[in-house]
Amino acid sequence: MVKHIFTILFMLTEFTIAQYTLDHVIFTTPDLSQTKQTLDSLGFTTKPGRLHANGINNIFVKFQTGPYLEFIEVKYAKDRLAEFYKQHTDSASINPIFLSFRIDDNTLDSLKKFYSENNIDHNITDLKYAKLLGLPLVRDYKPYFFINYTHLPDDTAYINHNNGALYIEDIKVGKSMASILKNVVNINYFESSSGNLIDQISIKIKHIDKLFNQTKNVTVRQHHGTTGVSCSIDDKLEIIFIE
Repeated sequence: MVKHIFTILFMLTEFTIAQYTLDHVIFTTPDLSQTKQTLDSLGFTTKPGRLHANGINNIFVKFQTGPYLEFIEVKYAKDRLAEFYKQHTDSASINPIFLSFRIDDNTLDSLKKFYSENNIDHNITDLKYAKLLGLPLVRDYKPYFFINYTHLPDDTAYINHNNGALYIEDIKVGKSMASILKNVVNINYFESSSGNLIDQISIKIKHIDKLFNQTKNVTVRQHHGTTGVSCSIDDKLEIIFIE
């Protein structure tokens, strides 16, 4: 089995894990309804989330394969996680907050053992469909967590988009995120000079000319040698569609 090295950033300690794949990217937004309208106008099919008991509300953009996007709004906070998100939703911009990495059962057990043996504080959250393993939010915030699915939701009703989106082709990340992604196996990434978590997401679509008929305020630009269509959904986040 191929294994990949994941560096625990705050320890200079290497921990070898298998099945290291990007599952999804989480953004906070000050206005979930407006974000949905923007995504709709770009031709995406959004999957509705729900208002959670802790005050978190969300929507998703799922694809035929690979990682997906989650957008979160918090109107009121009833636990520490919601309070953490609300600090970011109170800003005027969409903010990338977390990358979630999918792991298997064995890796989950190994990570828990590794954290415990090295006296690293960590949290485990049991959901109906998955277990989440993350680090405390109160100090040394790290922009990632791990997810171990007990069963996968059926998203077939949400993976077909009017803009022909198929999957995330690549992402542009800041320096701090690049070191985490260097061994991920299911996503290409490029490093930017900014201090942002994510600056840009490139999405593969079937027919790029459809965007000119469906979407206003698009810009044609080169993306690593390929002609793409650039759309800004926020001053901090650019989406580039490539055919």
